[in-house]
This record gives sequence, C-alpha cells and structure tokens, in this order.
Amino acid sequence: MQPFFNVLSVIAFLACYFLYDIYVASLAVSVLSAAQMALDLIGALSMTGLERFSTWMLILCGLATWYFHDPIYLQWKVTVLHAIFATLFYGYYYLQGSSFFTHIMKSQALHLPDQIGKKADQLLGHFMISIACVNYLVFTNCSEQTWVYFKGSIFFLNLAYMLMLSFFLSQHVVKIEDEPLQTR
Repeated sequence: MQPFFNVLSVIAFLACYFLYDIYVASLAVSVLSAAQMALDLIGALSMTGLERFSTWMLILCGLATWYFHDPIYLQWKVTVLHAIFATLFYGYYYLQGSSFFTHIMKSQALHLPDQIGKKADQLLGHFMISIACVNYLVFTNCSEQTWVYFKGSIFFLNLAYMLMLSFFLSQHVVKIEDEPLQTR
C-alpha cells in the first residue's frame, strides 16, 4: 500500500502544481501524508520507522511551504532527507555489524554475502547523496518549474535505481534452506 501512496503523492503534487501553484501542491501532499500517518496509527497501514520519519518530514515541510508561502521548505526537504538516508546507508554496517541489505535478506530467509550487501549499501548511499546534491543545484540555480519537474522525476529515478540494484543483488542471493529435523 505504501507504493500506492507514493505514486498518489507524486500525481497529486504535480496535478495541484499545474492546476494551481506550489503552495496548494504542498498542502495536498501534506494532507495525503497526514492521512497515511492516520492509517498507520489505526493499524490499517504498516509503515517502517524510516517511512514514518520521511512522512513526518513531508507533512512539516509541506505545511511550512504552504503557511509561509515559501517553497524553500519543501525544496530543502528533498535534499535533507536524501542526505540523511545516504548517511544511514553509509553507517549501517558500522552501527549494526552487518549491511542493511544483508539484514533485510536474512529476515526473508535469504543469504546475501556481507561484502555484497556492504557494496549495495554504498551504492545506494552514493545514489542518495547524488540526488541530494542535484536537488540542491536544481532548486538554487533553476526555476521553480524546473525543480518541480525534477522532484516529480525523483520517484521514477528511485524506482529505476532500485530495480537495477535488485538485479545486482539477485545474482548473489541464495535461499536459506531449513535445516532438516534431527531424528534419534
């Protein structure tokens, strides 16, 4: 259901921007995000901690953009959030003792060599920091409309990158077989 909300948010943002302005678009995304948080609160939707954090940032930055009539809050949110995610992916191995992707695969009864998982963490960290830097360059040097086009494309960039990363990981993942029962 989370991917549905992500696509709906992108569509709502772009539709409201082109029909009205960035302030209405930011309010629409904030309202959608608040609905998402409400669904999570009542148990109708299950969100991870990172998804909750991201959604709260979107609500706060979207409302700040609408209230103060300044798109800088929403523009900075993209840079800050991607930089935070990059830092988490870079540091996960050192904080948890294994890579993020190795941990995720293990929870799905799959084995991923830790070195490959660490490489995937670094690749995703590089991607996230690249998005953060490009976003900063776009919103500081280009028109608001150019930034909106870029922001609208980020979802699809993330999707394409995750598909490529999934292909890379699939070449190294092995299903963990259940150990046979010991009989006496």
